[in-house]
Amino acid sequence: MTIKEELGQPQSHSIELDEVSKEAASTRAALTSNLSGRFDQYPTKKGDFAIDGYLLDYSSPKQGCWVDGITVYGDIYIGKQNWGTYTRPVFAYLQYVETISIPQNVTTTLSYQLTKGHTRSFETSVNAKYSVGANIDIVNVGSEISTGFTRSESWSTTQSFTDTTEMKGPGTFVIYQVVLVYAHNATSAGRQNANAFAYSKTQAVGSRVDLYYLSAITQRKRVIVPSSNAVTPLDWDTVQRNVLMENYNPGSNSGHFSFDWSAYNDPHRRY
Repeated sequence: MTIKEELGQPQSHSIELDEVSKEAASTRAALTSNLSGRFDQYPTKKGDFAIDGYLLDYSSPKQGCWVDGITVYGDIYIGKQNWGTYTRPVFAYLQYVETISIPQNVTTTLSYQLTKGHTRSFETSVNAKYSVGANIDIVNVGSEISTGFTRSESWSTTQSFTDTTEMKGPGTFVIYQVVLVYAHNATSAGRQNANAFAYSKTQAVGSRVDLYYLSAITQRKRVIVPSSNAVTPLDWDTVQRNVLMENYNPGSNSGHFSFDWSAYNDPHRRY
């Protein structure tokens, strides 16, 4: 049964981070604090063309970028039931796949493993039963984003598959795959599921407590670059800390991104 939200803009209340998240975040702070400013300097891109053009530069790949897009509203299953949830894309980044060496001056076929669906790092960071229906993909359609997979594959559990590419040696090459990050506001889910995610925020709105968190899925897009052009990849902890914890305030629905609450009353943005 879906929990129906109480209409109205979020009001000013204190932001709560569950105790488990506080402890985990504090131990990682030293490792990620130097990236906080960098995240604020990443550009914002909208749609596949702009995102790909920025991230997938063979001569100079980029770590990540903010993503603009629409907000949609529908059910997401967390813990023991469905929750009415606002969802929008907020970030994209390159995930490290593999380093491969070609020792001779020959053209060879490289074989490597990519993934589809939610990322492994997201799945292992969730401490509750979690599932999303394929119809949530209207968020990508409306944001001019295509994953390269079917809707069901895109929002399912992680699956590996083999991809191949011809490359000429000699040389060492680094492979990255594109990850899309989404922000969610699961309305009324904060009391029951505050410990469901490694990083989350809760916000009181009237009698309900909303839960804010991030999820991540992969695109069927990769870039292979010489090791001399390699970029230090972001990890899921760093992304969550900097995108959600450092750059979004649920009390004012502001920061580096915001939700469009009007999706609740728009049949074209509900699933």
